Amino acid sequence: MVEPSSKNMPNLTTDMSEDLSELRNLLLAPEQTQLDRLQERLDDPVLRTHEVSRLLPGALTLQKDDPVLTAVLTPHVEQAFFTSLRRSPQAIVDAIAPIMGPAIRQAIRQALQSLTQSLNQTVEHSFSLKGLRWRIEAWTTGRPFAEVVLLHTLRYRVEQAFLIHRDTGLLLQHVATETAIVRDREMVSGMLTAIRNFVHDSFGAQRERDLNSFQVGEFTVWIQQGTNALLAVVIRGTAPETFHDFLQDTLDYIHLTQADALVSFNGDASSFASTQPNLEACLQSQYEAPAQKPSPVLVVIGLLLLLGLLLWGWGSYRDGQRWDNLVDRLKSEPGLVLTTAQDHGGRYELAGLRDPLATDPTSLIALSGLQTDRIRSTWSPYYALDPRFILSRARTMLQPPDTVNLALEGEVLVVSGAAQKDWAQEARRIAPFVPGVIRYEDTKLRTGSIAQLIADIEHITILFASNSTVIDPGEAKKIPALISVIRELDDMAVQSHQQVTVECRGSVDAAGSELTNRILMKARAQAVCSALGESGVGSATTLTTETASIRRPGNQPTTRSVSLSVTVHPADSAKADHP
Repeated sequence: MVEPSSKNMPNLTTDMSEDLSELRNLLLAPEQTQLDRLQERLDDPVLRTHEVSRLLPGALTLQKDDPVLTAVLTPHVEQAFFTSLRRSPQAIVDAIAPIMGPAIRQAIRQALQSLTQSLNQTVEHSFSLKGLRWRIEAWTTGRPFAEVVLLHTLRYRVEQAFLIHRDTGLLLQHVATETAIVRDREMVSGMLTAIRNFVHDSFGAQRERDLNSFQVGEFTVWIQQGTNALLAVVIRGTAPETFHDFLQDTLDYIHLTQADALVSFNGDASSFASTQPNLEACLQSQYEAPAQKPSPVLVVIGLLLLLGLLLWGWGSYRDGQRWDNLVDRLKSEPGLVLTTAQDHGGRYELAGLRDPLATDPTSLIALSGLQTDRIRSTWSPYYALDPRFILSRARTMLQPPDTVNLALEGEVLVVSGAAQKDWAQEARRIAPFVPGVIRYEDTKLRTGSIAQLIADIEHITILFASNSTVIDPGEAKKIPALISVIRELDDMAVQSHQQVTVECRGSVDAAGSELTNRILMKARAQAVCSALGESGVGSATTLTTETASIRRPGNQPTTRSVSLSVTVHPADSAKADHP
């Protein structure tokens, strides 16, 4: 085998590289072309700009309700507007002039008419006794003299108000006073529209110079022009020119709140029912008081003011009484120490100390009858030395079983009853940390296990004299100690949900007949059970009698006595065994 020489190695490597390159081109040429095009698009800012311009309208349309987009674009739009305004203010003026020009001219015209009327009234009454009196009133009330003159001389009443669609002339909403004579609302609306169109067609009036008012007998009809709606009011008497401003404000508000409904109106006026309160506000009236009589309005206002003053005085007196009662209640409430109680003209301030176990002052404030939002209370925590709170804290910290009783004797916490040794040791450790407890005493607390108590009971034996069923005085001294141990066992049984059965077993010696001995055993057992039952042994303990077997000579002799046998079992089992 001939090995290739080193001279041929470079040629071989070159050939392999070319083959691999050709193979790569054959396999990956389409994908490589696409990648090159994508890279070209990414690197060319002109192409990217064209692509974004195609997608931007659709993206903005999809995100038109997005608050984030609005928040991002708003500053830029505002900045662009202000920049354009600074650079070319005339262009902005030219753009809005067709809209604002007629409105401004209309407002100026109405203001001049109102000024002329006010000036005429002022001149007429400047040099009369009424004029002098009204000047004094203007000086005392701070009102302009012209306003006072109008207030006393003008008398009018708006009896009807019509809201009419401008393009169709259809009635959108109508309101009237109770005394107004209403014939046909639709006919009146059509008549108003016809008159307006007649004036417009006959005289070639511009939109801003449209029909604003006309006289019909004793009535004056005012028509307030709007973009999509008209507001027409029927007035009896003479209304002030300033009433035009109120009507215009009302119409502008209706245009603002009902813009979509006005533009898309198709003959259904049900959607304009919400405008009725706005139209009812236009039904204003003003009456001139008789010259020789006091104004009923002033009389009513005076009476209302007097009544309001009386009610305010009574309310202040009542709140004062409630405040005093609340302060007294807080001062007397255990666990609360009131340090601040101030009345700042109907605003109250409370501050003090409160034990965590005391009544919540918020509940007492709520029961006082005062408005809680007018009372600011601040309470700092502290430990009260009231015996009730000390015992409550002791029960919370020690958590005694039901068989343990806690009592407070001065500053000494006395514990009595029965409990497990573990609890007694834990209570002895925790008790000194109870706030208000100086010393802990548990000498009256019985501790021990059930088994030990059973052994103590069964160890006691009551001896009897020969042929006797009466407990000797010396043996009777054992009964109180026996009862104490049985009660302690009963307490532990209650705590552990168990039942205790104590059997009194009578015994005799070998003397006497079997019948006599059986009678003696039963009588002696009953005598001990009766002695125990008279003092009470506990709710979970049952006393029973039992007789022992009689032992004859040759057997171990028994004694003349009564012994006790104790059985402890679950409460349900005890009920089943001893119904």
